[in-house]
Amino acid sequence: MDLSQLPPGNAPGLAYNSLQNGTIIAFGVTYALCTLFIALRYVQATAIVKKVELDLVILTLAYLAALVYFVTMVTCESRLLLIGCALPSMLTRRQ
Repeated sequence: MDLSQLPPGNAPGLAYNSLQNGTIIAFGVTYALCTLFIALRYVQATAIVKKVELDLVILTLAYLAALVYFVTMVTCESRLLLIGCALPSMLTRRQ
Protein backbone atom coordinates (compact mmCIF):
# COMPACT_ATOMS: atom_id res chain seq x y z
CA MET A 1 0.00 0.00 0.00
CA ASP A 2 1.25 3.45 -0.90
CA LEU A 3 0.82 5.70 2.14
CA SER A 4 1.37 8.81 0.01
CA GLN A 5 -2.18 8.31 -1.36
CA LEU A 6 -3.70 8.81 2.10
CA PRO A 7 -5.15 12.25 2.86
CA PRO A 8 -3.13 14.29 5.39
CA GLY A 9 -4.01 13.43 8.97
CA ASN A 10 -5.43 10.03 8.07
CA ALA A 11 -2.28 7.98 7.65
CA PRO A 12 -1.96 5.00 9.99
CA GLY A 13 -0.56 5.97 13.37
CA LEU A 14 -1.38 9.67 12.97
CA ALA A 15 -4.00 11.60 14.89
CA TYR A 16 -7.49 12.23 13.57
CA ASN A 17 -8.13 15.42 11.62
CA SER A 18 -10.01 18.37 13.17
CA LEU A 19 -13.43 17.32 11.87
CA GLN A 20 -13.02 13.84 13.29
CA ASN A 21 -11.80 15.27 16.60
CA GLY A 22 -14.81 17.56 16.78
CA THR A 23 -17.18 14.69 16.06
CA ILE A 24 -15.62 12.53 18.76
CA ILE A 25 -15.71 15.36 21.31
CA ALA A 26 -19.34 16.22 20.50
CA PHE A 27 -20.34 12.59 20.81
CA GLY A 28 -18.49 12.26 24.12
CA VAL A 29 -20.20 15.30 25.62
CA THR A 30 -23.69 14.37 24.46
CA TYR A 31 -23.21 10.73 25.44
CA ALA A 32 -22.08 11.80 28.93
CA LEU A 33 -25.27 13.86 29.29
CA CYS A 34 -27.30 10.94 28.01
CA THR A 35 -25.61 8.66 30.55
CA LEU A 36 -26.51 11.06 33.36
CA PHE A 37 -30.15 11.28 32.31
CA ILE A 38 -30.54 7.53 31.87
CA ALA A 39 -28.95 6.96 35.28
CA LEU A 40 -31.43 9.43 36.80
CA ARG A 41 -34.24 7.65 34.98
CA TYR A 42 -33.13 4.31 36.48
CA VAL A 43 -33.01 5.89 39.95
CA GLN A 44 -36.51 7.25 39.42
CA ALA A 45 -37.76 3.90 38.15
CA THR A 46 -36.27 1.82 40.95
CA ALA A 47 -36.46 4.16 43.96
CA ILE A 48 -39.60 6.20 43.36
CA VAL A 49 -41.88 4.20 41.09
CA LYS A 50 -40.36 0.79 41.99
CA LYS A 51 -41.12 -0.49 38.51
CA VAL A 52 -39.06 -0.66 35.31
CA GLU A 53 -41.37 -0.02 32.41
CA LEU A 54 -41.06 -0.66 28.70
CA ASP A 55 -40.03 2.91 27.88
CA LEU A 56 -36.87 2.56 29.99
CA VAL A 57 -35.97 -0.69 28.27
CA ILE A 58 -36.41 0.93 24.86
CA LEU A 59 -34.34 3.97 25.91
CA THR A 60 -31.58 1.68 27.14
CA LEU A 61 -31.55 -0.29 23.90
CA ALA A 62 -31.38 2.93 21.88
CA TYR A 63 -28.59 4.18 24.15
CA LEU A 64 -26.56 1.01 23.57
CA ALA A 65 -27.30 1.04 19.83
CA ALA A 66 -25.96 4.60 19.59
CA LEU A 67 -22.76 3.55 21.33
CA VAL A 68 -22.27 0.54 19.07
CA TYR A 69 -22.98 2.66 15.98
CA PHE A 70 -20.46 5.32 16.93
CA VAL A 71 -17.71 2.86 17.89
CA THR A 72 -18.12 0.96 14.64
CA MET A 73 -18.14 4.19 12.65
CA VAL A 74 -14.88 5.37 14.20
CA THR A 75 -13.11 2.03 13.87
CA CYS A 76 -14.44 1.10 10.43
CA GLU A 77 -13.79 4.53 8.93
CA SER A 78 -10.05 4.17 9.40
CA ARG A 79 -10.12 0.59 8.10
CA LEU A 80 -12.17 1.50 5.02
CA LEU A 81 -9.86 4.39 4.28
CA LEU A 82 -6.88 2.06 4.27
CA ILE A 83 -8.69 -0.52 2.15
CA GLY A 84 -9.84 2.15 -0.31
CA CYS A 85 -6.33 3.50 -0.70
CA ALA A 86 -4.84 0.05 -1.09
CA LEU A 87 -7.40 -1.12 -3.64
CA PRO A 88 -6.02 0.73 -6.70
CA SER A 89 -2.52 -0.63 -6.11
CA MET A 90 -3.92 -4.15 -5.62
CA LEU A 91 -5.84 -3.91 -8.89
CA THR A 92 -2.81 -2.75 -10.87
CA ARG A 93 -0.74 -5.65 -9.55
CA ARG A 94 -3.21 -8.20 -10.90
CA GLN A 95 -3.11 -6.88 -14.45
